[in-house]
Parts: sequence; C-alpha cells; structure tokens
Amino acid sequence: MKNIITTMLSLIVGVVFAQQRPPTFEEVISLRSVNSVIMSPDGKNVAFTITTADWNDNRFDTEIWLSKDGKKPFQLTNTTKNNSTNAAFSPDGQWIAFLSDRDDKSQLYVMRVDGGEAHVITKEDEGISGFEWHPSGAKFVILKQEKDDKSKKDREKKYGGYEIDDKEFALSHLWTLEFKADMPDPSEMPCHETTDSLKIKAGCIELPKLVRLTEASLQLQPSPLHPMVSRSSSITNPIR
Repeated sequence: MKNIITTMLSLIVGVVFAQQRPPTFEEVISLRSVNSVIMSPDGKNVAFTITTADWNDNRFDTEIWLSKDGKKPFQLTNTTKNNSTNAAFSPDGQWIAFLSDRDDKSQLYVMRVDGGEAHVITKEDEGISGFEWHPSGAKFVILKQEKDDKSKKDREKKYGGYEIDDKEFALSHLWTLEFKADMPDPSEMPCHETTDSLKIKAGCIELPKLVRLTEASLQLQPSPLHPMVSRSSSITNPIR
C-alpha cells in the first residue's frame, strides 16, 4: 500500500514544484489527477483512475490503473480518444467491470484482473449511466435512460434538436443484466441474415438482454404558489 500511495503522489505533484518557481498555466493543466480509488474484496488489489491532459485533441483522458498485491501500479485500460471510468471489482475479486465510451455511448465492459482484453457486455443506444455488481456476482444492476419517444426523434430529424421547457423529461430506470464469465464474444461466430421475406438474423451470438426492474411515470401539475410555475412528481413502482 505504501508503494501505491508514493506512486499516486508522484503522479499528482510532478516535477514542477521541485523547481522553486510558480508553475505555468500549461503545467497546472497537465498535472495528473487520481480519483475513484477502490479495493478488491480480499484487500490485495487496488484500482483507480488517472486523468491526463491531451493537448493534441484538446481533451482530458481518463484511464483505469491497477496495483496488484501492493506492487507498482500499471495502466489497465488504454481507450484512444475516449475514457474508461467507474471501475468495480466483482464480489469474488476475479473481474473488473467499468464504463467506457469507446463507441461514442458509454457501455459496460468487463476484464479479468489477471489480464486480457476487455469485453463489452452492453450495446444500448442510450448508453449506460451507472451500474453495481449483484452480491452473487452473476448479474449487474444497471441504471439506464429510457428510449427517446419516436415522435421526438422524427421532430429532431426534421427540425433539429430542441426541448420544450417543463414538457420533456428523460427518465432513468433500473435494469438487471445476467453475467456469464464463460460467454463467447459475439464476433467469434458469423451472423447471417436469412434470405426469406422476414430477413431474420441467424447463427448469431447475442449479448444478454437487459431486464427492466422498475417502472416510472412523470406528471406535471400547476404549483399552488403560482399558476404559471409547474412542478413534477415521479412515481416509481418495482415491476418485480
């Protein structure tokens, strides 16, 4: 643990403070920051994120680092042009799950602590807002925004994106997702489209489907303080 703390401090402080001069604006922006430190269930491994400045693309890059058994941390993810965040150890400590926007939208990925490639286990159009491991380690509880109404998509396609104040709200719901450690990657098998009139894909390896856990409704009512001011009330009911 001492080695981890020493490495993290050196990443944050840098060399500019040893030069007996005020750091420049560029040096301050370029300082690395450490966040979201988590420990594995057995206390042997520590994961955290490091954010660095990418001056070439005018952005900040956040990646996940890992220290195993108190040894020197190493970079676990390398997401070019995007970020990897929200790392979480599985209950048995064998897996790390995290969110990454490698394909524009934030999706859930898993990677073995012992090494290997990260595997995406969701491909949701709205992306994933957050997640937690189920205590069993056999599934996730996921927070995801509901799909946009078709009329809104048609309107944006025709007129461009805009919102109507106090009329449009995007609700988020809880979902569950089964996790299979031995599930093959969908790219390992060809996915063909049938030649009949139904044009159904066949022979595909599909990712597990999200199962909706909660249902919500949103109602707008006039405020008793002012008839022109609206307030919102949300009622959430567990489906099961």
